[in-house]
Amino acid sequence: MHQVVVALISVLFPAAVFSQVSYEPPVCPESIPNDPPPAVTVDRAYFAADVKNKQPVGYYSGRAPSEKPLFLWTRLLGWENAYCWLIRRDKLPLQHKWRRFKFGEVQSEELITLDETSPDVIARQRSLLDELKKKKGSFDWRVWSKKSRFLPGEYIVEILYNGGEFVSCRVDGTEQPCRYKISIR
Repeated sequence: MHQVVVALISVLFPAAVFSQVSYEPPVCPESIPNDPPPAVTVDRAYFAADVKNKQPVGYYSGRAPSEKPLFLWTRLLGWENAYCWLIRRDKLPLQHKWRRFKFGEVQSEELITLDETSPDVIARQRSLLDELKKKKGSFDWRVWSKKSRFLPGEYIVEILYNGGEFVSCRVDGTEQPCRYKISIR
């Protein structure tokens, strides 16, 4: 009887079943290495004027105008079982932290959650779940954050795990926090 009630609730109210942050797709194995390679690799990152069909449009390099919206678009890759590793360690959703500097001092900061990396969102999207199952927990995500209003200054955008830990990038053979800089005039 209990199973029938749960099944009926899941059909009538699908969000109720998937509203748990700890949702884990059935592809997750019981054990995953404790010290794997970085769970998320930033394959590419671009400042752009827009995003269409999950791709950046109108690239900015070094400078961008203050009167137009600005996106930081990132392509994130995860090794086999990376999604499961991230879920079990409460590392999702990922975030972009936009910080404005003036004269070397932080003037403002804004944390933007990348909703597409949220376990709740993924659990409700059959295509994302099917992709995770097919690729054994690995992923190839294109995600972005957008800022519409700017004051002049230097901006640094950092990619963070849930909880504020930096996602690492390999630069010149060394791991360091993923940070992207642009000047707004």
